[in-house]
Amino acid sequence: YLGERVKMYKIAPVQERQKVLMRQKEVLMRQKEVPEASLAELLVEFTGTMFLALVVGLGGDAVSIGGTLAALVYAFSDVSGGHFNPAVTFAMLVRGATTWTRSLAYTIAQFAGAFTAAFVSKHVREEMNRPRVYPKRSTHASRSTAIGMEFLFTFAFVFVIVRVTTKSKPNSYYGAAIGLILAAAATVADRKSTRLNSSHPRYL
Repeated sequence: YLGERVKMYKIAPVQERQKVLMRQKEVLMRQKEVPEASLAELLVEFTGTMFLALVVGLGGDAVSIGGTLAALVYAFSDVSGGHFNPAVTFAMLVRGATTWTRSLAYTIAQFAGAFTAAFVSKHVREEMNRPRVYPKRSTHASRSTAIGMEFLFTFAFVFVIVRVTTKSKPNSYYGAAIGLILAAAATVADRKSTRLNSSHPRYL
């Protein structure tokens, strides 16, 4: 009996290593099957990120931000996957759904969209004599609290996206789930809890 137990303990680590190697091979195989980013995909990521950042820059509330993201995901997910966020792109890279070069191209397009939205929102606010919106930590929250809230809600946001978009069976609620988690995060972190973004027009 003891001999069998010892043999079992020796075999178990080997089997675990084999499982890890198999998962790594599956990830590499999936990455090889992913084509390079097309111009249409990059334009979608640029446009989607721009509109989402524009709603934020013009002082949109949590509902409008979450609704905008849900609409964009439903409209463009069949083209680029509807990332619109470098954190989402990185998560997809980690799980093997994309490649390094594709992720880099997506991230560049997303940053370009965000900078374009910042320029447009700045111009619109100046024309309307409205105060500018700058992302800054609220005086009601310490730096460690702000960082902790950013980490927790970014994790929740990305976790929901990965879960609802990688189901074995297709579903029709993925866009709504993504928009709702973003709206919830914006509401809790920005208004009801620590008010991290004190530059929101409501607090100016």
